[in-house]
Amino acid sequence: MNELERFNTVVQFLKKPDYWPLLLTLGGFAVTEGGMIKLHREGMPEWVNDNETWCRYWGQCTFDHAKDIGAGEKPMKEEKWIEGDFEYMRCETGALTRRVKDHETNYSMPEFIEFHVRDRASLNCFKNV
Repeated sequence: MNELERFNTVVQFLKKPDYWPLLLTLGGFAVTEGGMIKLHREGMPEWVNDNETWCRYWGQCTFDHAKDIGAGEKPMKEEKWIEGDFEYMRCETGALTRRVKDHETNYSMPEFIEFHVRDRASLNCFKNV
């Protein structure tokens, strides 16, 4: 069963998939560079060294080969700037996120200051997409 067949089986309840996949979703990530270094020190196999091998090792589906999933979606514009030890990101929806600088090597949970959906008007924007 390939990734697209597995995806369709899961979301359409067609039959039982060959395995229940962990989904690597848009916006999600497998592991940061700093996390990979730490996990190698703690015993994770050295062949796990990028997102593709990470997903294979943990049994995650990326849907990289399912080209029509999410096709046609326009990416949201984002403005980024640095203040002190933090990077800020303002999305075109008004959402504001703050995370530590050097995020790729010093991962910590980002702080979601303002969300994409904040009130009825912002919800209606997403309903009309």
